[in-house]
Amino acid sequence: MPACLGSRPFPGNKAAVNTRDRLLFRAQARAILPEGVILHGSCVEQNGNAVVFLAPSGGGKSTIAMNLASKNFFFIADDTVIVTKGTDEHTRCLPCGSLKLSTGIQDIAPAFMKAFVFLEKGNNTEVVKILPRYGEYRARRTISIISMPHLNREEKAQAGRYLQRLFHSFPAFILRYPLETDPSDIVSELLHRVSP
Repeated sequence: MPACLGSRPFPGNKAAVNTRDRLLFRAQARAILPEGVILHGSCVEQNGNAVVFLAPSGGGKSTIAMNLASKNFFFIADDTVIVTKGTDEHTRCLPCGSLKLSTGIQDIAPAFMKAFVFLEKGNNTEVVKILPRYGEYRARRTISIISMPHLNREEKAQAGRYLQRLFHSFPAFILRYPLETDPSDIVSELLHRVSP
């Protein structure tokens, strides 16, 4: 199953799909370097402003994206998101190419990057702002750069430097919440706080 499809099945040969995704990740990663990375995360937007959710596998990335997409948010990605700087110097979040290939959805619009949110399951709802270095550390620890195994040494260094710049340019938070809780108000307030 392709990495950016979450639990949706993809018809066809699994080995062929994995090979196609590896080639697609490598091509996309090389196309956006040194000013972009492909992250293992989900992403939604509201009013053109995007938030990227990061967590280990099974950490709730797809769940929160789908829950928010059923509210007043627009879905960008459920497992793999491209974060890159455009020629206009604005950083945007886009869906990965294999999501478009596998779902046939072509009209998922990019949105302006505004914040990172690390998801943690918990009994109480809590939002904590974290320091840039800690955000970068957590992203590296959970191997959030999905294309890393497909890059050469210099490309890995470029991706690492861009990840560091991202966490120094955009705020990062930890969101602890019970999965049965509706997080839409919390995420709306967070986006409101970080958007000009």
